[in-house]
Amino acid sequence: QDAQSLHGDIPQKQREITLKGFRNGVFEVLIATNVAARGLDIPEVDLVIQCSPPKDVDSYIHRSGRTGRAGRTGICICLFQRREEDLLKQVEHKAGITFKRVGVPSATDVIKASSNDAKKLLEAIPPSAVDYFRKSAEELIDEKGAVAALAAALAHISGASYIQQRSLLNSTAGFVTMVLKCSIEMRTMSYAWRGLKEQLGEEVDAKVSAMRFLKGKTGVCFDIPVDELSNVQEQWRDTRRWQLSVAKELPELEEYPQEAGRGFSRFGNGKQGDGGFKRNNWFKNGKQG
Repeated sequence: QDAQSLHGDIPQKQREITLKGFRNGVFEVLIATNVAARGLDIPEVDLVIQCSPPKDVDSYIHRSGRTGRAGRTGICICLFQRREEDLLKQVEHKAGITFKRVGVPSATDVIKASSNDAKKLLEAIPPSAVDYFRKSAEELIDEKGAVAALAAALAHISGASYIQQRSLLNSTAGFVTMVLKCSIEMRTMSYAWRGLKEQLGEEVDAKVSAMRFLKGKTGVCFDIPVDELSNVQEQWRDTRRWQLSVAKELPELEEYPQEAGRGFSRFGNGKQGDGGFKRNNWFKNGKQG
């Protein structure tokens, strides 16, 4: 197995066996509850992932301190939702650190990572096993061509028979995040709405959701339904004042995007959305539900 767990219901003897296996590299991932993680002293840990912000700074420092020890470097990732961001700011203030905030992975990022994993799996297949599939491979190459056949095989190995686009702002399925840059600093989001409506019409108001200011208020980012993307791109023309594009990664945002009647409270169908990270299911096998 590639991972083992630690929690309060595990007997002490099994806990010792598990910790020894992790220290010796028998498996690469250790999943632990808060209580079980107390007192762990394991060298050469490269990555710590915390599933939610701690309620006190000492807890965060203790958990994150499991990596980057004795002169080594390490990475600590903390998953959070928008309503938990104040907890992160408390940790930043009290511990004197600054988090780098990163949005949920884009579909392109997930595909790239999954493709690399699939390539490694193929490289590990022994030649003796490959021979059994050679005839079928030749038939697929004749039917589809070598590149298309191999790409289809990689997609299947990755579990990517269907790719689900998600918002970079709140991970909502079926939405794509766009960035509207402005050549000047905007005082209010009304200016951005005016720029959008000049080209896309008044009906854009019902399509755009979750609008946020970019850092420095030199633009905004927002979500639109995936099935509206082609229509928006066809209608839109960049100008000296406005440039619109699909976000490949979440840009740096203003901390408190308050705007009367607009902004934080604007989510699709009037519902409040989640921020930060959510559990994702980018790939779904089979047909779209």
